[in-house]
Amino acid sequence: MPTSPPIAAETPEEAELRAKKQELLALETSLTEFELSLASERAELRAFEARYTEAVGPLFARLDEINAQIAERIARRDAANTEAQHRALNARARAARSAAAVAAPILTVADTPTPRMRDLFRLLAKKVHPDLASNDQDRSYRQEMMAKVNDAYERGDERALEELFQEIHHSPEAIAGDDTGSDLVRTIRKIARAKRRIEAIIKETETLRELELHRLMRFVQASSSRGRDQIADIQHNLRDSIKDAELRLKAL
Repeated sequence: MPTSPPIAAETPEEAELRAKKQELLALETSLTEFELSLASERAELRAFEARYTEAVGPLFARLDEINAQIAERIARRDAANTEAQHRALNARARAARSAAAVAAPILTVADTPTPRMRDLFRLLAKKVHPDLASNDQDRSYRQEMMAKVNDAYERGDERALEELFQEIHHSPEAIAGDDTGSDLVRTIRKIARAKRRIEAIIKETETLRELELHRLMRFVQASSSRGRDQIADIQHNLRDSIKDAELRLKAL
């Protein structure tokens, strides 16, 4: 009666590779969630900046323009006063920056990423994250694609994410394979890079949350949860300041 061929015992290298693959799989999932969280926070901040700029930017620009005219009139009256001349130059430069900010096109952004966008981001990040590259050429390709993924997500462009998914899913870079020893080394390096990237994301998130704009966003959100429109209050205060500045300008 024929006997079945003996089952080859797993080599130590194969056992180690299997364990590392499991560790990498868990890290890939964790890294994807970290990347998604950071991208979502960036998108949220970008959307708030667009809304805030649209709501109060013209008012700030108008106030800065009037203040520049005030400073310039004072400077013309006292041409020998170097401090007055310096204030006038600074006020005009500030007015120019405010006007340019208002004139700049406001990017269209999504207030809240859709569930499909979040799913696509997760899938794409797992496929093309640069810290999971196997070599320099692969890493370069992944960096380029991941930048496109982040940009599309932050812009709220679901169609672009769908197109990127199709492009990446059918690319040659999606196919991999090597001997056990090389695969083990590659996996270990991927694990190390993934851990470094997670640490970098944590630091970047902390830095993002220290931004003045981020603090303002959270303040506005907290006020809104209490039924107060903080941006409307800022608009009201700016209009009052503009009226006061116009009166000062007329008095000069």
